[in-house]
Amino acid sequence: MNLERFRTFICLEVIVQEFIHHKFQQNNYLSWMKTRVPILENCFSLIKKELKNNCADENRKGNLIEAYMAFCQRAPFHLQEVKMMCPKCPEDILTLENEYILIRDLITDNLQDMAKNFAMFKSACKNSVLQDALISLFANIAQTVKSIPHHVITAQILDGCLYTMSIPQVNSMKRIHNYDYFFYVFKLAAKWDWNKQVGTFLPIERLVIYLNFNSEGIANYFMEKINNELGQINNHTNRLTNLLKFRKLLDQLPAYRKTPYDKHGLSVKKQLLNWINAEIKFLYEAPSVTVATKREFSPSPIPLSNKVLCKLSGDQIAIVLRAADEVKIVESRSLNMVYKTMIPYIATENRTTLSPSSVRVKSYHPEHNDKKMVIEKLNQMIEKIKNY
Repeated sequence: MNLERFRTFICLEVIVQEFIHHKFQQNNYLSWMKTRVPILENCFSLIKKELKNNCADENRKGNLIEAYMAFCQRAPFHLQEVKMMCPKCPEDILTLENEYILIRDLITDNLQDMAKNFAMFKSACKNSVLQDALISLFANIAQTVKSIPHHVITAQILDGCLYTMSIPQVNSMKRIHNYDYFFYVFKLAAKWDWNKQVGTFLPIERLVIYLNFNSEGIANYFMEKINNELGQINNHTNRLTNLLKFRKLLDQLPAYRKTPYDKHGLSVKKQLLNWINAEIKFLYEAPSVTVATKREFSPSPIPLSNKVLCKLSGDQIAIVLRAADEVKIVESRSLNMVYKTMIPYIATENRTTLSPSSVRVKSYHPEHNDKKMVIEKLNQMIEKIKNY
């Protein structure tokens, strides 16, 4: 769905839901309000202006009215929720009661106008695929904002959405952000498991990693979190162990790679893995790490971009390297050194990292199917060489 035409209504839905469910940092309410009020006023003004002018462009008029109808169908429910959940200013921001009432009245007054005018367009338009899609999107936004926990990351997600959606695509932002990215954000977040924590990763942290919400603030958040955890550990060995565990967990978390928040930025996982690997390298090389400790940890891993992708499996590669050593195609002090030297630079279709010792062991007890596959590939090589 192309969200550019409907960004005004998306901004409204997000802010209304934020206000209803108090998804703002109460110790920073004034800052939240200062960013939201201009967007609210601009959105309501744009809608009124376009509807008043009846949209000279018929195609644009149709899209606008369908979006207007989709949003207006929800207006009565929004009004009811505001009355039920926001009857008075929360005690935590009681000193800002006037500011709280200001934004509440701004929302309710405009929603009431939209609900009254809804009948004017209801008879002119019937339900359509577009209207149903928009209603579904608004419902996903509502469910997301309602269920997403209060967290510094939550603020960054919602701020990022409003920042992107409130700026016209003709702006230079087009080169960085994609409106449609937030369609996936709200679609996924509305059904996210907010109770599932994986190791040290909270549900909200898993979400931004999966969605590849690669804003600078998100990467800084994770780096600060890891630093805080490491700051409580004095022993270098334990620090290395914790970093290795963190890297393992991060590697195992799934990530949606097709559409990032910042189209030109590194993925969240890539930024974090680069930082973690640098920390591991530093601790590994630090003078306070003893030789005995260093033996417990392998050197920093070789980046995947520096590896050769082999279409054989690890077991089949083991057979090839053993045979190459035994017929003296390659020579080294031992077969073990052949594996230690070459295996770190090889990845397979199923594994990005192979263990040299594991591959070496497999070479001594090869399975029949693996030998058959290796022989088949070697025969293909022989036929190729004959034609050179």
